[in-house]
Amino acid sequence: MKTRIKQYFFMTLLLGLAACGKKVDRSATGDKDLQLQVSQIIDNSSESEISLKVRIIPSAKMLASLAKEDNIKLQFDMDSCFYELNKKKAKYPAMVQNINNGQKGNYEYLVAFEPDKNTGDSLSFFYKDRFLNKKLYSVKIPLHSN
Repeated sequence: MKTRIKQYFFMTLLLGLAACGKKVDRSATGDKDLQLQVSQIIDNSSESEISLKVRIIPSAKMLASLAKEDNIKLQFDMDSCFYELNKKKAKYPAMVQNINNGQKGNYEYLVAFEPDKNTGDSLSFFYKDRFLNKKLYSVKIPLHSN
């Protein structure tokens, strides 16, 4: 019971931080199968990470053909699907957290990367789909300081 309460508290805290942060410039890409929207979350209380809000919007056709197991995987097994490319080297996030936004037909995540002195003023963000269409999507995100 205590574990559930701790998990609930932690999830509520993360969602609260994500909601309080200032979102800047949404970058998007996609095709007829899937849309990817990414925006940086500016949190003035934390300079230790680059936080992103990522939304994946599959087409109605893809959602209709989605197996129940894949739907669960889209909520909990996404940690290796996101990465940034820095000097031709993939860097995986320090944290990927599913956000239950209460909306059907899309999946939302809080993705946090450890800052890198070589990142510069933009980030090359990649999403390698493993459960819907197995395609690679990339978007360049302008970064703003906290």
